[in-house]
Amino acid sequence: MDLSISKKISTIEKNYILDLLSKGTRIDGRGFLEYREIKVDAGPMLKAEGSARVYLGDTQVCVGIKYDTGTPFADTPDEGVVTAMAEFIPFASPMFESGPPDENAIELARVVDRGIRHSDLVDKTRLVITPNEEVFLLFVDIYFMMHNGNPWDAASLAALCALKSTMLPVLENKEINGRKVLVPVGDPRPLGIQDYPVTLTFAKIGEHIIVDPGLMEELIADARISYCINKNGFLTSIQKNGAGTFTTEELIKTAKNARDLAPMLQQKAKDYVRDLSTM
Repeated sequence: MDLSISKKISTIEKNYILDLLSKGTRIDGRGFLEYREIKVDAGPMLKAEGSARVYLGDTQVCVGIKYDTGTPFADTPDEGVVTAMAEFIPFASPMFESGPPDENAIELARVVDRGIRHSDLVDKTRLVITPNEEVFLLFVDIYFMMHNGNPWDAASLAALCALKSTMLPVLENKEINGRKVLVPVGDPRPLGIQDYPVTLTFAKIGEHIIVDPGLMEELIADARISYCINKNGFLTSIQKNGAGTFTTEELIKTAKNARDLAPMLQQKAKDYVRDLSTM
């Protein structure tokens, strides 16, 4: 986290949090391996192909999925493209400023993007319209509506749920007035996603490691690490941040804790998909 932001935490506040941690509790009363309340809302963005809003305690994030069409990358001519972008808007927190995405937004987008790509969440061959010529370009747009810590896990879950709800048109090339254009044919179809990769973030504060850091905890953390766990319990990606370090034993322990906690987050996505089917 940016140093100018971390300075907003006073020494008294930091010592208070450390004292609580030494007694086995946290500033909001949670245990070290306890998440805040999680809620998922369906379809808040009516003009998006898919969307979801996740509440993680007081942190609130919306993700919308939009598409364009274009040419595939030269090294993957038989695959479409999926890319994630994040924006921290001033509305979400006085810490955020208007302008281009800063390093924190870029890192957040990278965490979500890796979770999608390394777990093969989207079968990109299904995004091909015309082999070697035209493919879908999917944009995973992340917007924070309220920030109170741990944007990574909230954004990852929201992106998963938004992609689960995404419907894309079936496009075919037609010749109209002598020009080839893409026109929709038949009903839109889902992406056919079968996996449930989720991100779980741990913060190291002094000698203590906690999951789902709140804002105050996040700002005084020495280091942070995020794991992406798929539905089979496999670790598909890791992102570490901060000047502090984790020992080998701490990495093994946090990875195991992530694997143990992942089913709880995955169930939230499964409940969301079930609720979609009844709408």
